Parts: sequence; C-alpha cells; structure tokens
Amino acid sequence: MARILVLEGDTFARNLYCEYLRAEGFEVHAEPDTALALAALARRAADVIVAKVGTGEPYAQALLGEARRRAPRVELIALIERGSPDAAARALRDGAHDYLLKPVTRPALALAVRRCLELARLGAERPQLARELTLYRHCQALTFAGGPEGVAERIAHALTEHAGAHAAVVLAPGEHGVREAIARVGLAREVALKVAASFGETTRRGRPAAVRELGEPLQVDVPARWTVLLYGVKETRTSGPLREELALLARWGATAAELLGRYAEAGAAESMDPLSGLYEARYLERVLDEEVARVGEGGPPLAVLLVNVDGFRGVNDLHGHLTGGRVLVEASRVLERCVREVDVIARVGADEFAVVLLHTDAAGARGAAERIRRAFESHLFLVREGLDLRLTVSVGVAACPAHGRSAGVLMRAAERAVEQAKADAKNRVALADP
Repeated sequence: MARILVLEGDTFARNLYCEYLRAEGFEVHAEPDTALALAALARRAADVIVAKVGTGEPYAQALLGEARRRAPRVELIALIERGSPDAAARALRDGAHDYLLKPVTRPALALAVRRCLELARLGAERPQLARELTLYRHCQALTFAGGPEGVAERIAHALTEHAGAHAAVVLAPGEHGVREAIARVGLAREVALKVAASFGETTRRGRPAAVRELGEPLQVDVPARWTVLLYGVKETRTSGPLREELALLARWGATAAELLGRYAEAGAAESMDPLSGLYEARYLERVLDEEVARVGEGGPPLAVLLVNVDGFRGVNDLHGHLTGGRVLVEASRVLERCVREVDVIARVGADEFAVVLLHTDAAGARGAAERIRRAFESHLFLVREGLDLRLTVSVGVAACPAHGRSAGVLMRAAERAVEQAKADAKNRVALADP
C-alpha cells in the first residue's frame, strides 16, 4: 500500500486531505510542520509528500532535498494558494512532481497522487523511461525558471546534472571572435576565464595546465546563444542518445532564455489589483497587444471577454463599500475557476473584468462566456457573512481576427457587446458584431 505524507499547517485542511486519501485506499500520515514531517520520514519512508508551498524562497527545493536524504524516491505534490502563480512555477522549477490549487477536491488530489505513483512505478520498471522523465523534469525546471538573470547558469546546471559532469563553463561570443565565460559550474572564476581564452585551441599543449587537468570537454551548443563545455562526463556516456538528450535540453534552454528576455520588461511592468489579486488593465493591454500581433503573423486565434457585474452599485448602496469590496474579491475567485490557468484575467473597472482567452475562436469564447454567466447565476455570495447575495453578469465576447485585428478594435467590439447584453435585460452573453 502506498504511503502518503501530508504536510499542512491548517488543521481543518490537514484532516480533510487525510480523509480524502484514506478513502482512496492510501496509508496516510500527517504533520503540521516541516521538522515533524522530516522526522516522520526518518522513521519510515513515504512514497509521496503532499505539502502546502508558500510564496517565499525555494521552499519546495529545500523540503525535497531534505526529504530525499531520508527517503530517496519520495516525490512532492505542492499545494498552492489561488492567486499565487509564482509559487506554482517555483515549486515545479524546484523539483515538485505536480501542483494543485487550493481548495483541493478529492478527485483532483487522488488523480495527482495516483499519477505520481504510476510514473514512479514505470520509472522503476523501465530505466529508459525513468531517464526520459528526468530529462522532462530538467526541461520543466528551465521553463519555470525565474527571471532572465542567471539563465545561462541554470542551463549549465541542468546540462551538468543530466550528463553526470562535475564542471561546466558557458561561453558567449565576445568582440573580435573571442569567447567570454559568462557562467560556470564547479570551477573557480580564474579557471573558467582560462577555458574561454583557450577555446578553439586544437592541441592540449597550447592550453594552460589548469585547463589540461580538466580533460577533454563535451561540447553542447545552445542554439544562437552560447556554447557549454561539460567536464568529467564518462566516456561510456558520450554515446548518441546522451548527445541527443543534451541537444534537446539545450534547445529547450534557448527557448526559455528567449521567452524570459521577451517578457522581462512586461513582467517588470505588470501590476496587480490590490483588491482582487488579479492583473490591472495596463498589463492586460500589454498582453493583448502581443497576442494580437501573433495572430497577425499567422498565430492561433484569441478572444476577449468583458464581464460586467449586474447591479453592483446596489450592493454598495444597500450594504456599504466594504461589503461591496468583499463581493468583488469573491467574484474574482468565481471567475478564476471558470477559465484556464493560461488565460489572463484583469480587473478593468469598479465592477468589470476582462479575460484574454488564448488559442480560442469566437465559438469557444462564447462557450466560456456562458460558463461564466451560469457560474455567477448559481453562486451565493458572502454566505459566511449570512447575506446569501445573488448576482449575475453580462458578458461581451469579441474574437481576433473575426471581430478585429488590433487590440483597440477588439476591446471596443467587446465593450459594445457587453452594452448590448446589459440592454437585453442583463444576465446575458452577447457576441460582437462581425
């Protein structure tokens, strides 16, 4: 029977997750903090850790590292608070097998644990599959890396670990064809500089002694960017399959570096609405500009939804602005549950939200809008406060390129559509005129 360790500080949530997992037939042990969880692992290994992960430093990496000293094969499923996308990305980058957004349902938790256990079983039975899964995780870590700073070093670390090397130097083109050492793993800076200075030297005699002592490197090119020299790779491992895997990892790293550089400015400029925890309008505008441009270059379609809360002013007038603010926070959570994680949601007005739906045409966007409308129609707001408020929304739908080929035209089309929906007695979805 698989053994699951639940690490959750909230007593109610901890007991609930244990109840879910026991009902699914797992052996479960739970602890409220990291020290007690690690002590429990030292006494008896677990197959999977289900743990709440915060938004601070690389907690998942530290937890997993300590846990695997006690139970080498244990995997981590991170529990993430909604509205914390950075925590989810960081957990995956730091080695988590999967993540779940809280509040966690029994089916979602059971599916994540069973999938984790099944992959572990297949990896144990098929070494090649285990190696491919390891490669996938290295790629995943690069995809969910932090900012563009240090990306070359992160790529070097991934290549070094996958190749079983003990050192690496990342070389970038410099002036007059001279290579520069921009990152290193397992080497002093002085040695890395000597490696760069002697790069291209065809004879061992022409290299400094410190470089000769490293042995012959395995060279991996990160397309259109850098050259990575890996030292200490065993000759038995420099076969075709390893080279192919390292080339794949290097290509993945190049893509990650490009995307990180492309969105660095947008990421620095993005701001969150302090009330709802959603993006503000200017970040949505930036994303929409970029995605509309992609459509113009032959990319996939996209759509915009404008969601207006019907009668919200009456909530403020009757119950006050503080209650109105709590309604908007709850409305944000309802909206988040209705769309995909890849979609972008922003609060663009006092009682209005906008959603950019990626890879979605007009028909798909209308379906998403209906899902949102029904969710609001059936939801009771502020139940814990004893108010049981019912609210509806009017939704305007505009798709690119069907209703516009620029961000401004698309937004205006969606605005006209939401005005039409409100004019038609509200609680409606309206598609923009072609």
